[in-house]
Amino acid sequence: QREEIELALKDSDMIFLTAGFGGGTGTGATPVIAEIAKKLGILTVAVITNPFSFEGSSRKNIALSGVKNLQDKVDSLVLISNDKLISLVEKNTQLTKAFFLADEVLHQAVISIIDLILKPSLVTISFADVKSILKDAGKAFFGQGLARGENRGKEAVIRALNSPLLEACPEHASRILFNISAKNLKLSEIDIVANTITKNILSETKVIFGAREDEKLKNGEMKVTLIATMFQDK
Repeated sequence: QREEIELALKDSDMIFLTAGFGGGTGTGATPVIAEIAKKLGILTVAVITNPFSFEGSSRKNIALSGVKNLQDKVDSLVLISNDKLISLVEKNTQLTKAFFLADEVLHQAVISIIDLILKPSLVTISFADVKSILKDAGKAFFGQGLARGENRGKEAVIRALNSPLLEACPEHASRILFNISAKNLKLSEIDIVANTITKNILSETKVIFGAREDEKLKNGEMKVTLIATMFQDK
């Protein structure tokens, strides 16, 4: 099986491993695949959801052990807390919808990073830029904010900086990449977003930014995507 995995991965520059931890399949298989990918020199990013507390201490302990086993086998690790999801949904939300929302956050993290590399941009973010942020970086923060109207830049970046489901905060990161997407993007809006981010991070933090027109966004909407890695102790 390891040979089959190597064969499937060998021509890849970057892979994403997505899984819900706490059970046997994702928790057990993800570190194995990650180890193979890293040995092949592939940029390896894991996006993992931790179980809800109500799923029991056994699943929680399995997840914690799985994260510990995985973290040294990937370049970057994004952890999503299902428990934090409870504070964001209505009390009557069905369990299936709650799991869907957690999966959607996971999906958005992966798709947004891919779009940074592949989509045409006004200010381009290259694969080399992404690699410089995610390579051998450890815990990673992914945030995304969407806003519209006169203050869309400020509102979108604040929402990105305060992404509620992640088990990391960007303030103490040593590397940050952010991208601004909108129709009719103004230079003044880029300045607002950039200044808001730099006021909330360490002065020595490495920063890479991109900007692009996104026709998928509605008129007046702006989306800010933020990736932060290499966290220092407080």
